[in-house]
Amino acid sequence: MLKKTQGNKVAITCLILYLLFLHKAFACSLTLAVSNDFPPYHMKNVDGHWSGLSVDLVRALVSKTDCDLKIINVPWIRSISLLRQGKIHLITNFTSNAERAQFYLFLGPHHVEKAAFIARMSLSNGIYNLSRLQYFNGVIAITRGNSFGEEFDRYVIDDVQLQSKLVQIKNNVDRYSLLIKGRIDGMFDDELSAQYILASTHKENELFDIQFTLKGNPVYFGVSPIAVSPELRAKLNQSWLALLEDNTVETLYQKYDLFFDKKEFNGFEQKLLNTKN
Repeated sequence: MLKKTQGNKVAITCLILYLLFLHKAFACSLTLAVSNDFPPYHMKNVDGHWSGLSVDLVRALVSKTDCDLKIINVPWIRSISLLRQGKIHLITNFTSNAERAQFYLFLGPHHVEKAAFIARMSLSNGIYNLSRLQYFNGVIAITRGNSFGEEFDRYVIDDVQLQSKLVQIKNNVDRYSLLIKGRIDGMFDDELSAQYILASTHKENELFDIQFTLKGNPVYFGVSPIAVSPELRAKLNQSWLALLEDNTVETLYQKYDLFFDKKEFNGFEQKLLNTKN
């Protein structure tokens, strides 16, 4: 009898270990790529924990799919490449255009982005819109791979006359460092992010200000059609609709003391993920 009892215990233990193995092997895990500190959207705390408006939104989105979330920190241009290859599942604050639609899926928008031109005030007299940039007597930095919508692409990226003033750099952190050190004289950034950083205590920031902003442009969760199955896309769609229904976006804006323009946000049609192969 004792041997039989011991045998049953061994069998039960083996079964439990096997079930744990199966759970680990088939557990759903999604990888989100963030690119350095991008306040108020991606912010790394002193303990290494990631927070921010976009990060919190992704956590809420993924939590309703019964998947785990892994966050990795890679340069923005590389994160776009990894998403295309199916080596990560998600990125945030991703602008949709015809070229990108060939390789990526878009869910949202989750935010209406306004590109701001931040520049040295001593060089910015009369620089109040994109058409006046040709008279800006300084160097303008843009982050490689960034797009703030069609207006930005047409008047900045594709403007031949402006190319001599542009330099492309790797990430947001580099831009502000170069600006403060005098290596560049102006740059484009998301308006909320610029306000966050310019409001810091660095005295050097008093030399710079936002000169103008572009009209609002919707940005999305970028999703890999390779890494994310049609079944999981359907779950993400349902999760996002539930978050919209319970006003999670507005609640998170309030958490970070940000103004949420509900009318502007609702003025853009929501895109759902294609659930077909």
